[in-house]
Amino acid sequence: MPLLKSIRFEKSFDAEKVLFELNGFYPPEVFGLTGNQPRVVCDFKKVNLEKSLTKVLETNGTFILRIRVGIYPPPDPKIRVVLDLVPHTNYDIEQIFFQKDTTFALIIRPENAKKSLRGRP
Repeated sequence: MPLLKSIRFEKSFDAEKVLFELNGFYPPEVFGLTGNQPRVVCDFKKVNLEKSLTKVLETNGTFILRIRVGIYPPPDPKIRVVLDLVPHTNYDIEQIFFQKDTTFALIIRPENAKKSLRGRP
């Protein structure tokens, strides 16, 4: 049975990561919502949720404000995880699935972060 076991938030100086630990290869459908309350939405279809998982995680991150988890029942069962982002910034979002660890990672950084690492102001 597909299971979302844990969600972890990690912060580094130029990016923030959300790591989703699953019990198999169950990558989500990911899409972004722009506007005054930008969000990244991850839909894990036909995946169950570990009962002890926190439904709202206040991250107090530089880019990710909080992570919210919702459960959608049949006929279209899914776990929806929403990342509320800090507004007025364009983001670069990278998705990686580490099959060996059955972990899906979302890496969020400001769109210009890679450019500024090349010595530009």
